[in-house]
Amino acid sequence: MPRKPKAVPLSKIEDIQTSLKHFAATPKTISLSDLVLSLAKPIQDMLDAGYSYEDVSDVFKGHGVELAASGLKSFHKKASTSTDSYSR
Repeated sequence: MPRKPKAVPLSKIEDIQTSLKHFAATPKTISLSDLVLSLAKPIQDMLDAGYSYEDVSDVFKGHGVELAASGLKSFHKKASTSTDSYSR
């Protein structure tokens, strides 16, 4: 089977550079439920320290993430359930 050439035409540099800049300018996003899932432990730590979901929600708001305490609680309960099932 013949090998593919390891050289690339110089004309491809600009095309590739444009594509890379496009992706770099578009930040990746994460769903709110996945965000809460990834932060389930520190959220639980804050709750265990006596803070409420409203307090946790305020921390999110401080970082520009609008998430009501009720939604946070719902996502966190689901996250706690899914992480509990993994640890068994």
